[in-house]
Amino acid sequence: MFVLAAQTPPVGIQVELEFVLPAFGSVPRPTRLYCVGRVSRVEKCCQVKGFAVAGHLVDEVNNTHGTCVSIGSRAKSDAEN
Repeated sequence: MFVLAAQTPPVGIQVELEFVLPAFGSVPRPTRLYCVGRVSRVEKCCQVKGFAVAGHLVDEVNNTHGTCVSIGSRAKSDAEN
């Protein structure tokens, strides 16, 4: 995935990204996605500034890796409850 950003992290650093896709089509509610990965490329040319991340989506509810997403508000950890 490529992220447009005013400031960019260095290549190779691990990052965590969380973003929300708005409701669309047959998906009635916004969908929260959480991704863990490493910065694989940084672009700072012309008017484009951002970075690419190679990683995977994390299922926050079950705390497992895969292509699952949590829908709605972010699940709280035991420490947050």
